[in-house]
Amino acid sequence: MSDEDSTSSPPPSQLGTQNHWDSVYRRELTNFTSNKSDPGDIWYGEKAQSDMIRFGTDLLLDFGKSVEDVNVLDLGAGNGCLTLALLEEDYVNIVASDYVQSSVDLSKSVCANGGFEESETLKFVLDDINSTQFTSQFDITFDKGTMDAFLLYPSHTPQMYTTGVKGMMNIGGVLILASCNNTVDEIKKYFGEGWKFIDEFNSGSTFSFGGVKGSTHVILAFERIS
Repeated sequence: MSDEDSTSSPPPSQLGTQNHWDSVYRRELTNFTSNKSDPGDIWYGEKAQSDMIRFGTDLLLDFGKSVEDVNVLDLGAGNGCLTLALLEEDYVNIVASDYVQSSVDLSKSVCANGGFEESETLKFVLDDINSTQFTSQFDITFDKGTMDAFLLYPSHTPQMYTTGVKGMMNIGGVLILASCNNTVDEIKKYFGEGWKFIDEFNSGSTFSFGGVKGSTHVILAFERIS
């Protein structure tokens, strides 16, 4: 098996299609409208979400930046739970984006229910990685599962993802990425020119199967350097 084959993306799935996610978030929006305590699943669990935010916040401090001053992107906001958690941790200037309108509507509703209405500093935007409207404007981007779903679409490649995200971020900006479909080594190979690997967050979440131990998910940080 070649190196290229050994780091290939997971096989295509309906989980990579826009129609699938529109259906999912339409259903979750209906559920949330009738039950405000149920915004839907938090991808990879609440611990992964809090780990990502802590990891990103610590890195910003290392870079001499404040959570109140940076421009933040929640890439693939889904049900808005990560956006809400960022707001509750005193992040201020946030854009929550997704490529299906039902997600944008649900994210907006979940945050409003948590006491954070859309404003000049909190925006909910319909946007697609492949044809993004954002150009070099984010200091920190959080991606919890969006890359995983993106790479399940048959024609998508890791380079399409990294190129799209790089164009959204400022030089010196940091991407905090959580994945359960890819190993650390695979992900590092995705991020080539223009990127620098910073660190991996040790979540302590592991599983054992057949005498082998592994992580349920990985959380990595990359810096846009050019």
